[in-house]
Amino acid sequence: MDMRRHRLREVSHLFTLLSLALLLGAASACTAPSAPASFDKSSDSAASATSTSATGQQISKTALSPTAVPSLPSSQQGKRVQATGLEVYHLATWWKPAPDGRLDLPRAVAVDGAGNVYVADNGNHRVQKFAYDGRFLGKWGSLGNADGQFFAPQGIAVDGAGNVFVADSGNNRIQRFSADGRFLGKWGSRGGADGEFDEPLGVAVDGQGNVFVTDSGNNRVQKFSADGRFQGKWGSGGSADGDLDMPLGIAVDGQGNVLVGELRNGRVQKFSSDGRFLGKWGSRGKADGQFSEPWGIAVDEAGNVFITDNMTNRIQKFNSDGRFQDKWRLPNDADGQTHTPLGIAVDGAGNVFVTDVGTSRIQRFSSDGRLQDKWG
Repeated sequence: MDMRRHRLREVSHLFTLLSLALLLGAASACTAPSAPASFDKSSDSAASATSTSATGQQISKTALSPTAVPSLPSSQQGKRVQATGLEVYHLATWWKPAPDGRLDLPRAVAVDGAGNVYVADNGNHRVQKFAYDGRFLGKWGSLGNADGQFFAPQGIAVDGAGNVFVADSGNNRIQRFSADGRFLGKWGSRGGADGEFDEPLGVAVDGQGNVFVTDSGNNRVQKFSADGRFQGKWGSGGSADGDLDMPLGIAVDGQGNVLVGELRNGRVQKFSSDGRFLGKWGSRGKADGQFSEPWGIAVDEAGNVFITDNMTNRIQKFNSDGRFQDKWRLPNDADGQTHTPLGIAVDGAGNVFVTDVGTSRIQRFSSDGRLQDKWG
């Protein structure tokens, strides 16, 4: 998977790659922190592979499971894994988190009523909490599948009571926490039945505490109560009104309507809280009001809709019925770093927070796109 371009069709391969790295790392006799191991992708890209450690020991046909992530001994930290036909990944950060306040591939952001900022720190398998100005306030989570652990968290939302909901994508579940990171509950497992997920990528909460999840691999949205009881679903693969094709970002407006962005259809659709189709806008392209890859969605108190279009490095602003209003790009750095906006959130004062995966940081803008601050 090309992490810069975020090709979601390879997400499952990335989960496979990470699982394989951990499984092989735990199994091999190699103790050098930077010792490499290589493997060839199997024919189905997910079932098994053959590895040769740096010491020459061959480990063949290792079973893979994205949800069975063993702990990695400290002697194995820093190991690299190479996959034929994919990128070379340096996976140290997947099991050796960055220091407090540093981010690695931040995917989603949410803001609570007090202005605190929560980030799904994907590459560090954790959630970090910041003040409005970027001061580090706390963190929770680590790589794994136990309660309170994560495997590549992708989505995050906060309800009116301050509870934090995280789309734990690699583990195909939603986890619920208090504002200080205390584990409160979880639901979901891999599959296509009601309440199951295939790569849940986005999560949003309405004013009544209902939780909406973009179940990307199943091309649908699922609706739950705050404690995870299944309430409904809608969507199927396709491009007709109400169809969903790889839904990503999701947000709820002040009237309880649900806005969903679709990667493959390059559009945003608007639904009632029970899934009734209300409208749509956008198409594939780079003109105003078009999208290459609409990723994150946020709605302010006035009903304005902000959408990140990561392949064109821009944020677009629309009114509540989808009429284009404004756009801006993430400003260039002197060091020439590439910007890739993904997650987006708006606070009560109209400030817009964007996760920039290209530079692994958060950028804060005014509602008209003026850069105010950045950190990470």
